[in-house]
Amino acid sequence: MKRLRNFRTGGLAIAGAPDRPSEEARNAYLPAIATVPLRQHLGPTARCVVRAGDRVEEGQVIGRAEGRGSADVHSPVPGVVRRVSQVRLAGGLECEAVEIALSGAFTRLGKPKRLSPWRSMPRHEIVRTIRERGLVRASDGKPLADALSVFEDEGPCELIVVTAVTGEPKNPIEALTLSRRREAVIEGFEMLCRVLSPLSAFAVFDVEDLELAGSWDGAKGAEGPPIQVFTLPRRYPQHLPGQLGAALAEAKLTTEATRTFFIEPTLLAEVYDAVAEGKPSLERCVLVAGGAVKIPSVLKVRIGTSIGALFEECGGFKTPPQRVVMNGALDGLACADLDIPVTKTTGMVLALTAEETRTRPERACIRCGACVDACPEGLDPMRLYKLYGSRRFSLMPSEGLDDCTLCGACAYACPSRIPLAQSFSIARTRSPEGSR
Repeated sequence: MKRLRNFRTGGLAIAGAPDRPSEEARNAYLPAIATVPLRQHLGPTARCVVRAGDRVEEGQVIGRAEGRGSADVHSPVPGVVRRVSQVRLAGGLECEAVEIALSGAFTRLGKPKRLSPWRSMPRHEIVRTIRERGLVRASDGKPLADALSVFEDEGPCELIVVTAVTGEPKNPIEALTLSRRREAVIEGFEMLCRVLSPLSAFAVFDVEDLELAGSWDGAKGAEGPPIQVFTLPRRYPQHLPGQLGAALAEAKLTTEATRTFFIEPTLLAEVYDAVAEGKPSLERCVLVAGGAVKIPSVLKVRIGTSIGALFEECGGFKTPPQRVVMNGALDGLACADLDIPVTKTTGMVLALTAEETRTRPERACIRCGACVDACPEGLDPMRLYKLYGSRRFSLMPSEGLDDCTLCGACAYACPSRIPLAQSFSIARTRSPEGSR
């Protein structure tokens, strides 16, 4: 096990993050009404294949993928379709959703598991199964099958990196997965090795998780290379592939030409569930935390459950939250109400106090350069914001708009509380050259 230096440019050391819950993940109550969005992925909305009055089974396809970037959507519970309507997601996006009233018998929950002989499956069959089960990378919403197919189209994979570092400090979900589902993670890793045939494999941990990291050093399944473990000192946003790649390159473990595949332990466990057990993407482990929450917890939640139900399971609010966000205090999406449903990309739901959000009135830029120092991509947020303010959106890509990861480090560091990351996100929708 070796320690890496972190990425060179920018980044933040963040205090005041939610404490780790002392308990393990527990099952949340099943939703009486599951509101299942048909867009839980990066690409086009899935095509609805059910209508009001239809009875659906647990795991049945209710939305078919529509081209690259889209993913199949499955019913998380058995029941009857109440209606197909528009629903608002975190961040304000609206899409079509299927409302399912819980009723009838479960086909998977509480039933004996039947394992498929996946070791005899050819690689294309594994990818097809992953596609049919609707697996999506929570970090960016890209269907996993699409991410795997890139290596078939553009060249072989040389390195798999298991990203056990977290974007939100003290988020325990990846650590819980690695400690409680070790065999599933290893078999999921073997499945990807069958598909990608990498020459080597790394796992990168936060330096605070030395005991857990040591238990994984040299781990190896029946297929694939042994896993070499590295640790990183905590620094936001070290969880992003660009920053992890920079840290590995700094240690001369990779080069710009190294074809690398990054994947989280939770997704490796999902790969095992999908390929070995035939389980579609039906549930998520979600951290429910923040200074306004009475009992921070990790819950295993069925997709389509409202975030309000999660807060209720955690004892409600001990103080009115200043802001509710999904997937990170800095780079998460604001939630307009508590009816917003959990999706395949939900990992955290945070109810933040005014102290945590550092809420203050916005002031004029004082040209202190704090945002420049904080940017991990080496961009000049002040310059970008000046172009945004003058509505010169077409010039922003040439200043690095498409390189921005929207991590929010610049906005967090800004003493004038200028909404930099929010502005850049809006600019991408306005710029004809914006690609994200």
